[in-house]
Amino acid sequence: MENIVQYYKSAFDSEWFWLLVALIVADLLLGNVMAWTQKIYTSKKGISGFIKHFGILISVTLVLPLIQAISKNEVIAISVIMYLCYLYLISILETLGKMGYPIPSFLKDRLTQVVESKLNIEITDVSDSEIKADVKTELNTRKDDIK
Repeated sequence: MENIVQYYKSAFDSEWFWLLVALIVADLLLGNVMAWTQKIYTSKKGISGFIKHFGILISVTLVLPLIQAISKNEVIAISVIMYLCYLYLISILETLGKMGYPIPSFLKDRLTQVVESKLNIEITDVSDSEIKADVKTELNTRKDDIK
């Protein structure tokens, strides 16, 4: 039992954990700022976003130290946190692009690749042709926002 408590304490000492917390807060704040400035803010979306981000943070806080305790290896836990940091960085860059801030071309190209791969995955997962067209339109809009 003491071992598990020690893993939970060490999770809060990790720079990666605090980087993830900072990125979650930045993404949440930027999303709200973008919604307010573009006058598309709704309380439903705001609450939904907060719950999603808070859920991810709670999951990371509760589950990753357990994984570390069970596997006796922090590489898996840190890898998951690094991947989540990567996803949040992409989200922040997408939001900045939607707000009209310039994004360096090498990052813009990478974001376009990510959105295109997401477009291909989500479209192949949908069978109804009307829904497929809606998904394609939505993801193409996201792709255009990056450009």
